Amino acid sequence: LTAPRRAQRPHGGAEASGGLRFGASAAQGWRARMEDAHCTWLSLPGLPPGWALFAVLDGHGGARAARFGARHLPGHVLQELGPEPSEPEGVREALRRAFLSADERLRSLWPRVETGGCTAVVLLVSPRFLYLAHCGDSRAVLSRAGAVAFSTEDHRPLRPRERERIHAAGGTIRRRRVEGSLAVSRALGDFAYKEAPGRPPELQLVSAEPEVAALARQAEDEFMLLASDGVWDTVSGAALAGLVASRLRLGLAPELLCAQLLDTCLCKVLGAWRGTFEAWCSREREPRGFGEEGFDGEARVKLEKEGMGLKRRAWPEVGRAKIQGRSLRDALRHGRVSGRDLRERAWSFGMGRFWVVGAGPEVLISAGRWKSR
Repeated sequence: LTAPRRAQRPHGGAEASGGLRFGASAAQGWRARMEDAHCTWLSLPGLPPGWALFAVLDGHGGARAARFGARHLPGHVLQELGPEPSEPEGVREALRRAFLSADERLRSLWPRVETGGCTAVVLLVSPRFLYLAHCGDSRAVLSRAGAVAFSTEDHRPLRPRERERIHAAGGTIRRRRVEGSLAVSRALGDFAYKEAPGRPPELQLVSAEPEVAALARQAEDEFMLLASDGVWDTVSGAALAGLVASRLRLGLAPELLCAQLLDTCLCKVLGAWRGTFEAWCSREREPRGFGEEGFDGEARVKLEKEGMGLKRRAWPEVGRAKIQGRSLRDALRHGRVSGRDLRERAWSFGMGRFWVVGAGPEVLISAGRWKSR
């Protein structure tokens, strides 16, 4: 795509008796097809009030696996839980069995000629616990008392336990990928990697067995974030949690907050210019003008509204900013931006025009998609 598809349909809801609110949204971004899916259940049939389920699924090689998971994984969870789940160990085991049984059901329906799969992260809420089950690199972050209290860990082939399983199943890891191809070591689907003879599903090259955590609920719990890797590749869990907390304090509805976060991630640019500075992204396709007049007004309004915390000594420089129409690639080549800092972070998004605001000369980075090496 020459430009990301930003259309969203944010939605949310609330469960009155438990005081639980949620917001959700999705955007296609730079991909040629939308392959993500999600589901939200504020109440679960057959279980007492206070139980809820939320899931985010990120497809690769097509949307079939993610859509299947969003529709059918909750049913497998309910079937394994039963009417009186035993907490916490009984629920943890039920989530593990639910992922594996859903994967087997998907295999029975999967066309042999197709490839693809999906990662998944599931949040199961009970009156006493928060259960997180995930496979792959879709991630969840819990904010408690103003800080990140828990984050799931991505399933990558180079994690020691994952590497041991892959090698034991006769597989290889090349270019940090399973058989040089798949970037995650656990997923629903991807049945071409689940054919090692004589090995159970959880010991195949790629496994659908989730990693499950049970977190006792506390009064200081604030919110939980679930997202696909398109978000986490762009911003850290701590930074995203801080942004969410600031917006919630302003009373922003969760669904609108989710939409804002996706816009931010689609527009995210990581800046590195002889030190630390604040950066923001213009949502306009083109700046209103070049030079002092067009840049100064936009920069000041945005910085004042968003509270970016620009240092006082930087304000005079904003008014005298010089805008240079270089691409990110050209900027790196000519030393306009520190390539080392950019390459150390997995920056892979670009959108519209970007204005990087700091205490020195500014650069206008034109639209483009740059992926770090």
